Amino acid sequence: MPARINNAHVADKPSMANDALVPEKTRVEKVNDAYHYYLTFKDLRFGAQVGTVDTLSVDNTAAERTDLGGEGHEKVFHFTSPEKLTEKTITFSVSVNGKPLKGHSNVAATLKFNWDGATPLATDQVTSLHKDETTKAQAEKERLEKRKLKKLKLIVLKKKD
Repeated sequence: MPARINNAHVADKPSMANDALVPEKTRVEKVNDAYHYYLTFKDLRFGAQVGTVDTLSVDNTAAERTDLGGEGHEKVFHFTSPEKLTEKTITFSVSVNGKPLKGHSNVAATLKFNWDGATPLATDQVTSLHKDETTKAQAEKERLEKRKLKKLKLIVLKKKD
């Protein structure tokens, strides 16, 4: 599903979040009467800094975030709507090194979907994508837990010295 994120205040100007969006991994699934939107983001590079889209909200409701990890520290944001959206105002926040980037919290942007460029997915493809995301999310969770334990061990060792 081709998608882009534009600046909410300047027509057709890409938002900073657009540079982190992985459009080839954006998908929409219709389940019963609801549309499930999945947006994948990677690291956001600007100047010498590397940040991440940390939060994403739709209609003042935080989208569910799943960290997938990997080289670009991918994460998927999921939200639902009863509507087949072509354009929707969202807000997002950017962080650098785990801290909010000043001036980039709850930034308004316009999320646009190009339904004419959408490629239908078969049920087995959707199932495979969900399994892949679940596997990556579990591996990332384990990696982060190991990293946290390692830091705790270092703190304990330093206290012993």
